[in-house]
Amino acid sequence: MIGRFIICKKCNAQNQLSSLNCLNCSQILRDRVVNLDFLKIVSLLIENPVKGFNYIILSENKNFITLFLFFFIFKTSLLNYSISPYLGLYIRYFPLTLFYTVIITILLIVFIIILTKFLFRLILVKLRIKDYFALIIYPLFPFFFSLVLLSLLELAVFGNYLFEISPTPFEIKPALAYIFVIFEILLLLWSLVLYVIAFQRIIQSKLLSAVIGVIVFFIIVVLPHLVLFNIVR
Repeated sequence: MIGRFIICKKCNAQNQLSSLNCLNCSQILRDRVVNLDFLKIVSLLIENPVKGFNYIILSENKNFITLFLFFFIFKTSLLNYSISPYLGLYIRYFPLTLFYTVIITILLIVFIIILTKFLFRLILVKLRIKDYFALIIYPLFPFFFSLVLLSLLELAVFGNYLFEISPTPFEIKPALAYIFVIFEILLLLWSLVLYVIAFQRIIQSKLLSAVIGVIVFFIIVVLPHLVLFNIVR
């Protein structure tokens, strides 16, 4: 059995993770979770991601998905806008970068949902559409810190030079520039780890969940940059 299920204590029937009552005997399987609490999500994803994703999957309403997606898209757009000059690509208007990023990200999310839904059906796992969105969006939680903390600090330190190559931030204040890069990489790695943990709540195989987590991370986090740079090249 590759997928994770809830086993009814009364009749030993196998039920999907999101099930509130046993399909066989109607026994209550778990406590009902209607809405997610923002502070609780944040604290759990930091302190105990395994418990955090259990809480997210069991919730009937996936609050704050739009908020986390906004933080991710806006941060990705800023990264695209700041990296493009180093690649010889000059995007004149930031709103254009934001527009492209929104379209690309939405298309990739739809693609991932279709792909994971097909894969999960092979292992008899049935999730609600909002559960797929939760698995894809909530691991992007580190981008909240990346945008709210790092980006604001970077703009405060470098100003418009953050988006210029003459001079570059590495020429103005090299030590701070490299520190910011290190923190950005650490937050990316944190997001990758959260993807792996998220899929481990659905799949028992650690290897398979790690492979799927890495693939989804690449498609959602890395691929938008590659697609955008090829569009504007």
